Amino acid sequence: MWMKKTIPIVLLLCLAGSITSFADIVYENDYEGEAVGDGFPAWNWGDNGTVHNAVYAEYDGNIVIEHTGTIGNSTTAARNMRFGSKWDIELSGNTSSDPADYYIAFDIRSVSGNWDPIDLEFYVLTKIGGTADNGYGSGVSQYAQADGWVHVEANLADLTVGWWAGTSWDMTEPMWSIEVGGPPWPGTSIPAGTAEWDQIWLMDNLIITMGEEPPSPATEFATDPVPEDEATDVFREPSLSWTPGEFADTHNVYFGTDFDNVNDADTSSPLLVSPTQDAN
Repeated sequence: MWMKKTIPIVLLLCLAGSITSFADIVYENDYEGEAVGDGFPAWNWGDNGTVHNAVYAEYDGNIVIEHTGTIGNSTTAARNMRFGSKWDIELSGNTSSDPADYYIAFDIRSVSGNWDPIDLEFYVLTKIGGTADNGYGSGVSQYAQADGWVHVEANLADLTVGWWAGTSWDMTEPMWSIEVGGPPWPGTSIPAGTAEWDQIWLMDNLIITMGEEPPSPATEFATDPVPEDEATDVFREPSLSWTPGEFADTHNVYFGTDFDNVNDADTSSPLLVSPTQDAN
């Protein structure tokens, strides 16, 4: 998944520089430190019999949040059904009181289920007095299973759907809440006698910035490695190359046979074979 910090082949790149030169990161989580199978610490909700849960899962070599809504209707009347997760996050450095100064971005994909596409929306909430949630949501977007990962980005001033309990944002409050779910209220009508199915979608790389919008993942990080990711039957002496990220002046090139050792290496590691390399 191209949003990650490195390219997952034997050649792994650590780009010099930081995106904080044009955006202050006040919250960021790629979930890579979480244990696969652990429950995601959120309030997981469902309406009219929907059961929803969220766990940390491995997907294409990355740790993501896996959301599963178990949906069905064994009753004798149609029921509106929806589901989602709401969780608290703690920000640092969010000193501006203007929602227009903040951007939220994350990656999302629909994996399987009878709703294809699935209608999802998200809300960004701040705590009033440290307790009560207030804020706005995005409206609805559709995510088809064939689309793969979709990068979602929004300026908070453009969120227009009011939170049911109130809309008095306090942007400098360190405790915020995020909610992602769908289909939106009142949900989607499920006919009587519908057998259960699992509607599964994933979320990753949540980031909130202040000052300017976050960079596009497609250009921030290195892409197009040669040999390509997970290539086989590669010549013993290939020419290693990549397309540099837009904001990288130099590259640190690490080389090894174990992904975790290379991914965790720093500039003191013997796996660093070419520090501050100009060429790609």
